[in-house]
Amino acid sequence: MGPLSKSCLLFALNLIDAQLTLVWIRLNVATEGNALMARLLEHGDLPFFGAKVVIGGLAAYTLY
Repeated sequence: MGPLSKSCLLFALNLIDAQLTLVWIRLNVATEGNALMARLLEHGDLPFFGAKVVIGGLAAYTLY
C-alpha cells in the first residue's frame, strides 16, 4: 500500500468518523468528548462536519 492509498484511507476513515459521530450524538447514544468540536456542534452539523473534513484533509495531506 503506497503513501497515497494510506492518505486516502485516513481521509475516508475520518469522513466515516464524522458521520457516525453526528448520528450517535443525534440519537443520544454518545456525546462529543472534544471540547472544541463540541462547541462547533453547538453551531450546527455543517460547521462540525466541515471542520472535521478540513482537519482530516490537512492531516492526510501532511502525512502524504
